[in-house]
Amino acid sequence: QALPALPASPTAALGRVCRRPPFQGFRRSPSFAMGKRAATKAAGKAAKAPKVPRDTRLEDVLSFIKSDTSLCAALPLALQTPEQGRHEFQNRVLDAAASALSLLLEEHRQELAGCQRALDDEAGEAARLSDALTAAEALVESRFAAKTAVEGELVAAAAALEGACKDLQAAKDEKQRIEDEGRSDATKLVELKASLETFETLRANGFQNWRERNKHIAAVTEILRQAGAPESMIAALASSFKIKAEERGAFGNTTISAAWTTLQDKITQLTANGEAVAGKVTAQEAAIKQQAALEQQARAARDAVQERVFEAENSWADSTQGVLEAKKALTAFEAQKDDRIRNVEDAKERLDIFSSVLRGFEELRTGPSATEPAAEETPQEAAKEE
Repeated sequence: QALPALPASPTAALGRVCRRPPFQGFRRSPSFAMGKRAATKAAGKAAKAPKVPRDTRLEDVLSFIKSDTSLCAALPLALQTPEQGRHEFQNRVLDAAASALSLLLEEHRQELAGCQRALDDEAGEAARLSDALTAAEALVESRFAAKTAVEGELVAAAAALEGACKDLQAAKDEKQRIEDEGRSDATKLVELKASLETFETLRANGFQNWRERNKHIAAVTEILRQAGAPESMIAALASSFKIKAEERGAFGNTTISAAWTTLQDKITQLTANGEAVAGKVTAQEAAIKQQAALEQQARAARDAVQERVFEAENSWADSTQGVLEAKKALTAFEAQKDDRIRNVEDAKERLDIFSSVLRGFEELRTGPSATEPAAEETPQEAAKEE
């Protein structure tokens, strides 16, 4: 027989004999494919124990009556005893707990009712606060007007006092003028009386020295000028005094007589004035006293009005403070609108929670013992919860 033909190369022959399937990757276990954490979770889930819910009804009740330590100590023991076998004291304990919870329930209801009233009365309260603000602003306006009016009265009272002070000063000045005039007249009277002797000496040509004579003539003529004698009389008198007595004519002697009469009349007048000065001073003192009384009255009236101004200013300031407080109250009320809504919601939530606690207490009181464990969950329920 003929032998088979040899392959072109040994490698090709080996490939035909030892052919392998193509590489498809490493094979992995299911746990490796899921990952370590997923595998652990799956293993733990399979071994999970049934879940037993915790009964917190007794704890919730005790949390609300914790202020009464003796009741908190007795209540769990009383609830451990079945309802049919409870002692009279245990029933009293349960009644006391029920009474305390009832009071708390009423407090929660009152709280909710109060929050609801506050919310329901919101419009009325807002209107009341707005009216209060309007009234406060009106009060400010009225008190400001009153303050302005009193300030006007103060201006008038101050003007009246100023006038009274001026009148009093004028009365005092008049008294001073009368006294000064009296002293001046007294001085003039002394000079006039002293001049009479000089006048008689000049009439009799008693001065031999003409310089001395002329000096006294000048003094007497000046006194006559102050006494109101006309210049013609003064000139004629000076000329007559220089003529010897036996040589004077009729006109010279007439001039001297007229001058003498003028001096005497002036003396009489000044004497009368001096006597009248005391009466004038007395009358002016009375006028000063009267004017001083009027000044005191005006001052008292001004002080009274000033006190009213202070009161009006304080009252007006108080009313402005009232406006600020009214605005603050209205702003705060408007800002607390959301708080009032939340208060109602929170009060409802607290009432619901406490009602649930109260129902739990009634269940504990009439149902199984509080210390009896609850029924365990079935695997199906546990699976549903997962």
